[in-house]
Amino acid sequence: MSDYRVAIRYAKSLLGLAEERGKLEELKVDFESFQDLCNANRDFVNFLKNPIIPNLKKWTILKKIFDGKLNRESMLFLEIVTRKGRELILPEIAKTFIDLYMELKGIVKANVTTAIPMDEKLKEEFRKILTDIVGKDKKVDLEENIDEGIIGGFKLKVGDILLDGSISSGLKNLRQKLVV
Repeated sequence: MSDYRVAIRYAKSLLGLAEERGKLEELKVDFESFQDLCNANRDFVNFLKNPIIPNLKKWTILKKIFDGKLNRESMLFLEIVTRKGRELILPEIAKTFIDLYMELKGIVKANVTTAIPMDEKLKEEFRKILTDIVGKDKKVDLEENIDEGIIGGFKLKVGDILLDGSISSGLKNLRQKLVV
């Protein structure tokens, strides 16, 4: 079975447990923190994936890192996954758990890239447009990125959809048409 499918199974189980115990929001925060650590620290991910380090040693280290910082349920989950020898997919489980949480809560994540920072009025306009696209029953979580390389305009990514209204892409397309 692929790591992705295993991660989905663990994440669904964790989501069910969190709902059952009324700890959904707390576990979401815990696994966002875990995911942030994985994204920021490549050595931590390499440690999890290292086959030479025994599972018990990995659990001991995870316990020292997260004890007192994560909920009891999160710690128990990390312990179970580590004892089962699945700690190498913990980053994927955390990402999948967050994705399932977002889906459950009806939250759609959108990413907009602009050349300069947007003011609140422009962000609100993007949220309104996105709400019309994804539906009124969904909430939009808008993440902003700055990339001066796009020169002007924007790039908007929602799920698998990318709307590219950047000047750099327009110039690139124009150049390709003129060269041919």
